[in-house]
Amino acid sequence: MSCFAHAAVGSAAPRRSSAGAASRPGRLAPGQVMSASGSSFISPDLFEGGPTSWPFGDLVPQAYDLVMIDVAWRFKNYSQLGESKGPEPHYRTMSDAEILALPVADLARENCALWMWATSPRLDFAIRVLDVWGFEFVTAGAWNKRRWGTGYVLRSVCEPFLIAKRGNPKIDGRSVPNLIEESRREHSRKPERAYELAEKMMPTARRADVYSRTDRPGWEAFGDEAGKFNEGDDGL
Repeated sequence: MSCFAHAAVGSAAPRRSSAGAASRPGRLAPGQVMSASGSSFISPDLFEGGPTSWPFGDLVPQAYDLVMIDVAWRFKNYSQLGESKGPEPHYRTMSDAEILALPVADLARENCALWMWATSPRLDFAIRVLDVWGFEFVTAGAWNKRRWGTGYVLRSVCEPFLIAKRGNPKIDGRSVPNLIEESRREHSRKPERAYELAEKMMPTARRADVYSRTDRPGWEAFGDEAGKFNEGDDGL
């Protein structure tokens, strides 16, 4: 997504998964801490209005050391031309409330890192989302797409990402830069370099790719468009 996207209210998108069969959701892990305004399917009694069904397909609850997520932020457009360049012609988007209600902490082990793709005009909201999900913001980086896009106030050539944690995951970022240099490809398709760096950051982690579009070794993928850009597929 453009780093100058702007989220607005709308309906949630049902998602599918390309991961293996899920295990039965269990109890909260020892030491698990989630924001009081968050959401949990595993322990719905912790919150009001939590999900009544597991929203992440075949991804396994409380199993992942590293989660990468590409939230379906909604653009606020100011013209018909902007509407045609936004995400809606490509995929369904989510409202702020639906994003906040995602029980992302239910995917995480007690010590887990989160890589979240974000949008520049809503960085304050993105950091709030991390907190509501039960993660602590740590740092940020950007993807230089090497091609100009649309934007708010400024033209977009980058997309930010946020790194967060819950507990104390073993992250080795000594040789991981906070800038990714890779040309943009299809709409919202993420750079291969991001996955290389994430694997370098946590080489032994069990990894989930939430709202993924490409299946890849070492990652369990889930999303409406999971596998869309698989090698040899028509979408590539």
